[in-house]
Amino acid sequence: TVTFSSDNTGVATVAPATVVTGANGEARSTVTGVSRGDANITATADGVTASQPVEVPDITIIGLLLLALLLITATALRQRRARAAA
Repeated sequence: TVTFSSDNTGVATVAPATVVTGANGEARSTVTGVSRGDANITATADGVTASQPVEVPDITIIGLLLLALLLITATALRQRRARAAA
């Protein structure tokens, strides 16, 4: 079992916090950026601890445009499905 944590959950979170290792000894968790800043992600297993610093940058204008395009596309697809089902 591996336990993951963030020292700054206002910047980055880790989920799930506890992961059972697979047959290959691998454990996977997802780090999610919450806001701009720095955090340290720590993993602990069998009394051994390792940390990795992460930096969450500001979103760029290109990122905002891609997000807007994704939302517009998703809305159009939902509307198309609703019309097809009617």
